[in-house]
Amino acid sequence: MAALPGGDACYAHWLSAAARLEAQAQQHVFDCCPELTGLVDGKWTREALLFVHIGKTGGSSVAHWLRLANVSAVQVHVHPLLPSVVQRFGSRVVISVRDPIERLLSAFNYEQARILSIWRKMDGCFASVNELVERALLTANATPACRSMALSVAPNFSMPNTPLPAVAPFHGGHVSLGLCHYLAGVMPLLRQDRVWLVRQETLAADLGGLARWLGRDNSTALPRIPKLTVTPRKDPPLSAAARQLLREVVLVPEYALMERLELLAANGKRIASARRIASARSR
Repeated sequence: MAALPGGDACYAHWLSAAARLEAQAQQHVFDCCPELTGLVDGKWTREALLFVHIGKTGGSSVAHWLRLANVSAVQVHVHPLLPSVVQRFGSRVVISVRDPIERLLSAFNYEQARILSIWRKMDGCFASVNELVERALLTANATPACRSMALSVAPNFSMPNTPLPAVAPFHGGHVSLGLCHYLAGVMPLLRQDRVWLVRQETLAADLGGLARWLGRDNSTALPRIPKLTVTPRKDPPLSAAARQLLREVVLVPEYALMERLELLAANGKRIASARRIASARSR
């Protein structure tokens, strides 16, 4: 089998999440809200669009736009995308995406703003993503419990020759639910030109293109959803060392999946992506 984009750790993250999802489905955990998983029987036809809503990528605006445009869509959010769902609804797949570093920063601030009890512990460890990276990933200056939280936020990362602390794992909410979580196990099932990317950085333009791709009127305005918007915190910027570690080590699997999606998507940046891949391979 060909190597999967993102590597073994990325795939292991998806595999573990998929196993939990399937076990929960058998226990009817999602009877209240099946729309989060795509595990819906009878309600949707195969003509429905599949929307993979990755957290902190503008996905709530995309979902609302789809409703306003009267587009029938099966949404997968929080939970990983399963092969059975792709096989049933994969003829048209829309995925909301964002630069992995920017998504991490947004997700970290979002989870802290929610003031959940588990995130109070994280806030007591690290006041910002920069502090998390510098104290727990670049060095080992954090306590074992805090470092365990940091490593679970970056599930594909481990310090060389350093075992994970033996403390209970921490769930980082949207912080740890990136492309690996949603897509690592189904990338080979996604079909060329049957994927449309809605990038947070170019949201309005990508939605306009999506309307044309679907053969719809592109006059549907981009909705504003104030209640879902979290005011950005004025965090210190990432240091050069922290940004480099995130880009070249911690989030390498996320960027690898982004590259692959750009090559697959009908609106993908294929030429630029192909050049970057060729350049990386020649090093």
